[in-house]
Amino acid sequence: MSQASSHAICISDFPTNHTGGLMLPMLGTPCLKTAELFFVCCAATSTRERSKRKEAATAMAKAVGAQEQEFLNALSMGVGGGIDPLVLADQVAKLKAWSMSDRKKLINGDWQLHASDAGDLLVQFGSGLHGLPFMDVKEMYMSLRPKKKLICTVEILQLGPARNATTILKGTFRERTEDAILEYEGIVDEKGNRPALMNNNQGTRQMSVQTLYVGLRILIFRVAPTDSRKGGFVIFRRE
Repeated sequence: MSQASSHAICISDFPTNHTGGLMLPMLGTPCLKTAELFFVCCAATSTRERSKRKEAATAMAKAVGAQEQEFLNALSMGVGGGIDPLVLADQVAKLKAWSMSDRKKLINGDWQLHASDAGDLLVQFGSGLHGLPFMDVKEMYMSLRPKKKLICTVEILQLGPARNATTILKGTFRERTEDAILEYEGIVDEKGNRPALMNNNQGTRQMSVQTLYVGLRILIFRVAPTDSRKGGFVIFRRE
């Protein structure tokens, strides 16, 4: 047997002391050189594997991002523009299916309303001022912090042709097995004052929402109907 093959696996050749501890050979011996090479190779392999995993994750995120952008382009009806349930279902079926743990992480963040069903839903999901004379929801933003069970919705209302007003709705977001309960506990304007048109005796308002999809850039809720409101669909895009 050649010298190279006799030292192919040297770790097992290291002597042990009376307690069973490993007695490493002196620097420069063939066994120690082989051991050093073994650990260097392991470190290099680990680095390459991490690099490959990072590249694969980056490629997947890019592909999913492009796929979700196509979805947003296909459903660009705008705020209050109406959403066809069949078209929505067909487009959602094309998106990546995330695990439940991924969905819980992805829902956290800041979102802008991209498209929604018509006016009745905007009354239900927002401050309730939409639909009053010369009042329409122009934009809506939502910040979700599920771990803290917090939600903050900012609604920008267009008052006539040239004036905007902002209302801020704060409350809780409690996830359950099949849905989540969104409850607004207070409504103020950008200065912290309660809008004059709101009923000062009005208590908290809550609704049931089902998360149909959440991804890197998209969040879709189905808002359940109530005795007085029809519910419907809202599509948010990540800010």
